[in-house]
Amino acid sequence: MKKEKPKIMHSLKIVDQYHFKNVPSKQQKLFFDFQKNHPYSTISVQNKKLEYIVSGKGERTLVFLHGALVKSDMWFYPITKLEDKFRIIAPLFPSQMMGAQEATDFISSILKKENIPKATFIGYSYGGGVAQYFAEKHPDLVDRLVLSHTGILGRENSINQLKKFRRVVKFSPLFLIKMKLKKRIECISSSKWNEFHKAYFARSSSELTKRILLDYSENMLKLECETQNFPTDKRKWKGETIVLGT
Repeated sequence: MKKEKPKIMHSLKIVDQYHFKNVPSKQQKLFFDFQKNHPYSTISVQNKKLEYIVSGKGERTLVFLHGALVKSDMWFYPITKLEDKFRIIAPLFPSQMMGAQEATDFISSILKKENIPKATFIGYSYGGGVAQYFAEKHPDLVDRLVLSHTGILGRENSINQLKKFRRVVKFSPLFLIKMKLKKRIECISSSKWNEFHKAYFARSSSELTKRILLDYSENMLKLECETQNFPTDKRKWKGETIVLGT
């Protein structure tokens, strides 16, 4: 086993070198140092072994919820900038995501294990939907919400849109789906992090399978169906919500 480990690590580095070859070396170092210095902790929730990042120090806690088809390390830059002043939790949702209640149980279990009474939740895309659902279920555990690139829970026609997406995934060849994802990646707004964003999402796309996409579409539909029961005029969460635009 000891002789095989370097080969595995070497193989991973080759994959990373391929996707990140055009990324500035300083950004590469920040990202790969983050991965090295932030190993995942594990927790058992309903007989499932799940993972999350825990780091930082401080009286207040930030919970980072990642989007679909990416991982907790999408938050590497804000985490490294904030972990000296805040405690950080970043759950790793399975590649096919989870239903809203299952994700909420996962997060609640982490907070209980880490003795965290309350936190600010930062959610991107799918993670933003989970953050809103969690705040409705457990408003007493939430300081505030910070949402980015996500929709409002229970919005009109969302279920029909997700059913349409599921049909597209089911009947489209995987290479066509990846081509569409690649085009979306190429449309990322220009910034000094442009090459990094392209590399990160390209690597995430390369790991996709048809099964992952089908499971993902099913769980996104499940999440939306679960949130339809929330009355829009009687929301439990009445705290501060910050919406980020880019």
